[in-house]
Amino acid sequence: MNLNKYLKNTLIFFTILFITFILLEVTLRIYSKYNKVLIIGENNRVYKHSFFEEGIAFNSFDNFFTFKANLKNKRFVNFFFDPKLESVIKVWDYKFSTNNYGLVQDNELEKKKKSIIFLGDSFTVGWGTEPWINNFNGMFKKMQVINGGQAGAGFWQISELEKHFSNIFQIEKVVYIFINQDVNRGRIIPKNTNCFKNYLKCDQLNSSIFTFPKVDNFDVDNYARKIMEKKNFKSNFNYSDKIKYAIRSLHTYNYFRSLLNSIRKRNDYTIKRNLASILKLKNKYKDNIIFIQINSPIDIGLKFETFETKLVNKFFLKNNIKKFYCDMNNDLSFFYKYDFHPNKKGYHHIYECVNKILSSNL
Repeated sequence: MNLNKYLKNTLIFFTILFITFILLEVTLRIYSKYNKVLIIGENNRVYKHSFFEEGIAFNSFDNFFTFKANLKNKRFVNFFFDPKLESVIKVWDYKFSTNNYGLVQDNELEKKKKSIIFLGDSFTVGWGTEPWINNFNGMFKKMQVINGGQAGAGFWQISELEKHFSNIFQIEKVVYIFINQDVNRGRIIPKNTNCFKNYLKCDQLNSSIFTFPKVDNFDVDNYARKIMEKKNFKSNFNYSDKIKYAIRSLHTYNYFRSLLNSIRKRNDYTIKRNLASILKLKNKYKDNIIFIQINSPIDIGLKFETFETKLVNKFFLKNNIKKFYCDMNNDLSFFYKYDFHPNKKGYHHIYECVNKILSSNL
């Protein structure tokens, strides 16, 4: 009898819990729609795929990377698979070149020139369109401009690139451009796989980056569409992936993610290492380094402070490090719709904002 009562009470408890959760999820979805809150979930990156012209692309070091030196007009196309429409959408299509040190910029670099290095992630590189740093025409206040951006890199990896180039060039000033999400990033070193050397050797089911031949009349759009439709993302997810992606798509998870991470990542090694690298660079360059935070589409869309934002702001305040701010006008039209890197308008805004900050503070 007691057992039956216990089971009945347990069933009632979990039923109430389930109904409460459903009501909370529905409420948060209505609230988000009414307040125009856009949740850019962690699942988004699963559906993005990059396509480069084939050929060796990277120069990989132990803890950072550059591109191969003297690349000329290498085509880079990015696609997104919309899981709702089950269609492939082209996000961007452009060409980029690298200088004599494999950095994405037009100007060649000389060792003996006084230099200003721009450090950061893909927003500094100019991922998604021609590099915005070229607007400086290679010089700023009689210092040669160095584009030290690394796509996908976090604070620690960016500092590893700085360590390398500070032994080569006479770096007088440092401009550190970041988004708060960089604090979560670990080590990422892309390799020149067989796929990069020959597009026919790309594993169409397991590769995340593909290549295509450098032929003027090659139909990249159709080629990408066939590959991404063949992958049929949903059918290739295993059971645990499906559960993980389902949880990540919930509004409840995204609204409470900050609270969860404040517990789950309290002693996270990657975060500690990233934050320590900021302090190390500040101590190295003192007043000759400027930190500039870019308002990311995640922050703009959510309209509230994420775990990463709170963490970074607290760190800068605690260590009395001044940072400047480029708010992107809080406008998501400054970013690509599916990839959420800045578009041409967004990068122009970054250039104007950064140039204004530097002109007033250097």
